[in-house]
Amino acid sequence: MSDVLRVKDVAKMLNCSQSLVRRADMKQRLGAFTIGKRGIRFHRRAVEAYMHQAAVNIPESGEQTPGRAQRRRKSKLTSVYNLW
Repeated sequence: MSDVLRVKDVAKMLNCSQSLVRRADMKQRLGAFTIGKRGIRFHRRAVEAYMHQAAVNIPESGEQTPGRAQRRRKSKLTSVYNLW
């Protein structure tokens, strides 16, 4: 196999969309380089290192951080004018 990966290949490895891989912050994290004007490529070792780092930072099942929906407080079902 080749040591250089395309956006499509990286997206399959990370199980995400190609547009997420093309984002500027992801390209920086994964160590992307360009070929020509438009070609984006990644080194296999850099992608595997990122995958390993992401796997290490996964919290334990009991230590889950609350999601955005869980942090919000539910509003009461009353109107401002107390009509119901």
